[in-house]
Amino acid sequence: GEAFQPPGTMWSRRRMHLCNHTLKQLSTGRIVLPSERDNSTPEQPDNWACGCVYSDDNGTTWTVSDNFVALPKRGGMEPHIEELKDGR
Repeated sequence: GEAFQPPGTMWSRRRMHLCNHTLKQLSTGRIVLPSERDNSTPEQPDNWACGCVYSDDNGTTWTVSDNFVALPKRGGMEPHIEELKDGR
């Protein structure tokens, strides 16, 4: 644990969740963490959208993606990602 850095903030002021074992480091070095955020409204309770949080500096700072996918009914839950051999 001597090499551990102080913990950083990934996001604040927004209800978001993570799935276990979904953190990926891409061939570019970017770390991507799939996440889901609460898009609930009084008219549409319990509604979630899937997206990602990512870091380009080895996890020191994090950015919440602008692109979240909202799906019908309860929405998107438990997102996962994988990098393809061609880098997509």
